[in-house]
Amino acid sequence: MKTKVKIFSLILVLSLMSIFLLLPNENIVATPRTEDFEIRFKDYTDQTPIIITHDDNFSLYPITGAGSPLDPYRIEDFNITSITEATAISISHTTKHFIIKNCYLRPTTTGIYLNNVTQGTAQIVDNIVEGISVSSGTGIFVKLTNSTIIANNTYLNPLEHSAAFDIEYAHHTVIFNNTVQDISYHHVTSFLSVFSSTAVTVTKNSANNLAYGISFYEGNNAIIANNSFSVCSNTALSLYVCPDTVIDNNYFEDCGFQSIDVFDSPSNITNNVIINRGLRIVNSDNSLYRLYRVENNEVNSKDYGYFIDTPDITLVSSMYSQIFALNCSDMIIENFNTNNIGYVIILRECSNPSITHCTFNYATYPAVLLDNCSTPEIAYNLFSNCEQCVSIYKSDFANIHYNTFIYQYFDALMVEDSHNATITYNLFQEGNTGLGIYSLASNNSIHHNTFHYSSAYDAGTDNIWYDPITQEGNYWWDYIGSGNYTIPGSSRANDTYPLTTPPIPIIAEFGNSFKLTYLLLLIPTIIAIPYIRKRKK
Repeated sequence: MKTKVKIFSLILVLSLMSIFLLLPNENIVATPRTEDFEIRFKDYTDQTPIIITHDDNFSLYPITGAGSPLDPYRIEDFNITSITEATAISISHTTKHFIIKNCYLRPTTTGIYLNNVTQGTAQIVDNIVEGISVSSGTGIFVKLTNSTIIANNTYLNPLEHSAAFDIEYAHHTVIFNNTVQDISYHHVTSFLSVFSSTAVTVTKNSANNLAYGISFYEGNNAIIANNSFSVCSNTALSLYVCPDTVIDNNYFEDCGFQSIDVFDSPSNITNNVIINRGLRIVNSDNSLYRLYRVENNEVNSKDYGYFIDTPDITLVSSMYSQIFALNCSDMIIENFNTNNIGYVIILRECSNPSITHCTFNYATYPAVLLDNCSTPEIAYNLFSNCEQCVSIYKSDFANIHYNTFIYQYFDALMVEDSHNATITYNLFQEGNTGLGIYSLASNNSIHHNTFHYSSAYDAGTDNIWYDPITQEGNYWWDYIGSGNYTIPGSSRANDTYPLTTPPIPIIAEFGNSFKLTYLLLLIPTIIAIPYIRKRKK
């Protein structure tokens, strides 16, 4: 016992070092279900797959009930396990009322399939679907069937890529208090896919270790509330052209590139809690941003700031973790310190914005996105270990200076269709492309920057890679010491006056600090592995 306590204490010390109702109710907090999922087959009756294509087929199976609203047919307490049959329970083209309840289903492709069943006649409650073994299989699939209730079901341990729930052309479906458990990381599993269905209600569901969470495609008037998802490799909740949706009081942790990703879906987004990754709203027409209600959302214990047509405001890190702004003038954003969030700052059609003295760590996608902004300033910021740091699109006369970009995966600074930017005294260290200038970007001035184990790219026109007044260019780590330095890219640009001394000093200790951090993160895991294995024996 003393040994175990010592091991646990050591792990703890090293870890510290490395640092309902169907309508939304703000008083309800979605939490994972805690039932014991031990399957007791003595509680089930063995049954072959049930295939019903007409009302008369119900009589072919040991099913109780009369098929009326008060006495529905009861498909209940069955164990339907097959290594050859594709579907355990399939019901289509019926008008009778029925409930599928407390069944254990283990088919190859689909647990329960409903197709073209009369509105309001179907309930799917308290079932377990396990071990789907065909790629693109589904736990519960409802198509062309309106007003179905899907509640308290569990999807377990798929053996292939699959979806727990799939809804197509099925309006007014209610998906309540379902869960997904025991998902292996190498199996691509989604919780719910909804296609062309209106007024779908998704509440109090939970899952973790998914590839995808909830996806809505072309619908409207949905309610998505009080759900809890953690550790999704992709987005926890995505909406594509689904206006008038209520997204309220959900909890998402460590989910994909963005926890909530909304496209062309003016909706109410309120009271959600997000740990890492963040929230993104994108529209094909900027006027749509004015149709959203975005309030009281929390990302990494701070507010998500949503600002429309607001002049002269100053925003600081102590208040906000993410910022979206449209048509705001003279906005000052300073002293942000963010971690594990994508699209930390998105500014569209803003004039004279300033982003200074901020630190962006481990941002997915760009940490900062400027679209159609005029005379922006980005200065004295640190971007480290980001997928992409800054993206400048259709934003003229930008002043980008005294920033540090280190260990990014894609472009540290990307400039596209933007003109007359001044990019000076920045450090691009140990990434891939430090500065990428792409199509329709012209007359930008780039000089007195340090490129250390980082490159540049120019596919624009008439960009100048040196200061004509001082006749000094940039420092390039791979410059051989004589002649021009050729910038890769279709523009065939040159730095005519490359520097042999970095104008911004290289951070020599940064790489060692970075490696040490990862070593400290690994030590507790290495120590814990033998202990975990011993406990499992």
